[in-house]
Amino acid sequence: MLKIDNLEIKSAEKRVLIADYAVFQPGTSYLILGKNQSGKTLLLKAISGQYKAVSGDINWQEKKIFSSKMKCSHIFIERSCHLLPQKSVWENLCLPFAKLTSRLKNKITENAHLAGLTAKIDEKAGSLSYSEQKFIEIVRAAVQIPNIILLDDFDAYFDEVNFSKAMHILENCLQNNSILIATSRNLLENFNHNMRIQNKELMLL
Repeated sequence: MLKIDNLEIKSAEKRVLIADYAVFQPGTSYLILGKNQSGKTLLLKAISGQYKAVSGDINWQEKKIFSSKMKCSHIFIERSCHLLPQKSVWENLCLPFAKLTSRLKNKITENAHLAGLTAKIDEKAGSLSYSEQKFIEIVRAAVQIPNIILLDDFDAYFDEVNFSKAMHILENCLQNNSILIATSRNLLENFNHNMRIQNKELMLL
């Protein structure tokens, strides 16, 4: 369980966002709605440990999420693509893994097929469209099954058809008790819970 308590996020010494209390349960998906500059990206960065100008608590299993004794795996997928553009799609999909077992190869192959990447598996990742590159990141995250997957500006990645494909791929993570937290400017379907950042406060809808 991920729990936020009395969280305050600042930027340039000004308060950007307050989250008095929020709980994110394993195996559950959450959509956080907010306008541009509302603080939704900073919230994900705070959860991932990339942004430090915060006060309050972010806890995993009742302990501070980034304490030395707490192991919480997370993957943060930002709006910009983070791939090795000169490497093939397959090489990018396999980047996190020191050793590829036959089972892992099958999982990557299966999810790449669901994402429509099979025909381009040997092409350089940098030659693919933006949506196809985001699929590489999502498949790569889904195969790892981390405790938490964070998706920033998720509504910018795909059209309606490809969004459904992406949610189908991520469903396996939810079935294995990952927590999925995505931000968006627009309401998206198939999330278990919707939240909104309004007047600098995070609230459950």
